Amino acid sequence: MTHAKLQQMLSFLAFSQEDRAVLARLHQLVAGDLAELAEQTYRQISEGPRARELLGSRQEADNMRRALAEWTSNLLTGSLDDSFLDRRSEIGRRHAQVGIPFSFMPLAMNLVRGNLLRLIADRLPDDGPTLLSATLSLNKLLDLELTVMLESYREQLTRQTRDEERLATVGQLAAGISHDLKNPLGVIKTSVMLITRRLEELPEHRELGALVGRIERGCRQAGELINQLLDFTRIKNPRSHRIPIRKLIEEALSMLDRRDAIPIEVDLEPEGLTVNGDPVDLTRVLVNLMRNAQQSVAESRTGGSIRVRVREDRGRLQIEVIDDGHGVPEILRERVFDPLVTTRSHGTGLGLAISRELIEAHGGQLSLEAREPNPGQGAHGAHGARFVIRLPLAPEPASE
Repeated sequence: MTHAKLQQMLSFLAFSQEDRAVLARLHQLVAGDLAELAEQTYRQISEGPRARELLGSRQEADNMRRALAEWTSNLLTGSLDDSFLDRRSEIGRRHAQVGIPFSFMPLAMNLVRGNLLRLIADRLPDDGPTLLSATLSLNKLLDLELTVMLESYREQLTRQTRDEERLATVGQLAAGISHDLKNPLGVIKTSVMLITRRLEELPEHRELGALVGRIERGCRQAGELINQLLDFTRIKNPRSHRIPIRKLIEEALSMLDRRDAIPIEVDLEPEGLTVNGDPVDLTRVLVNLMRNAQQSVAESRTGGSIRVRVREDRGRLQIEVIDDGHGVPEILRERVFDPLVTTRSHGTGLGLAISRELIEAHGGQLSLEAREPNPGQGAHGAHGARFVIRLPLAPEPASE
């Protein structure tokens, strides 16, 4: 959605500056009660007959509780701009990603609406005109919020359905490729091994070793492509462990080829952040993002660097991998996570697709986002790429 789209919605609702002023005054009346209102709404949801289906695991329920409290506290005073669209759209997308039913949002919004209207009526018992004005403005705002959430939910669900159909196609392709190519690739590898041994006995033909090496590398690349296709189509069931983020990053760094001497800076704050997840899968994602960053910086020949930045953001863990390379072409930015889409001449186009699948299996998101210019990086400071992982933070262990 664009800013123009938001303006169209506001115009359709006849949402005016007077509505904004009414909501600001309303916030002054009820600000002290919004935290309890959020808890009341959460209890109504959690005690309902479909609570397990809606809330999922305990961790997801805690995330929903925090998100509901934050949303409620900012409801009446938040800016209605592009950032508003981004935040509300993220709510709809997240609900679709974790499988919350489409009907949940209008039903939950109705609970919020009823609780707020009762609270307003309690604060304005003898002021009919002001109560009517507050009710009309509040209903406009809640209808706008709900429209944005439902639209992003629908878009995410459409995207997931399309991805599932593509995944089924890729799965059939992978099975066919695996079956049809593994045997001939095995024959080629065996032949290359025998030729290499024979060339060791024929020093006058050693210049052929380079050609044999190219054949061997081609076989290895074909085998890796087959394995990546099969990995992409397998259902991911991560084994969950409590993992310090510092340990994950250090493990990923140890698996990188550092001969290019491209500096990698790690900025982790606070230091003790942890996440629940599969250490093998999460390390694999970090290695892939860092390796892509290395290749981008090396190919750009700008002498850039890579930064891995970790923060806690609104109850979630945020890991950013930022590089000063050539960046992702605009034409590919919307498709960079699609299978078989790559910006590199020797890439398979599956690394980012697999990484996104692994992160989403952990209840998180992986996205390519705008990169802030870095004045300290000179001419290439505004270029490069910024990939962002968002994951649920591991809850604090229960005290004895």
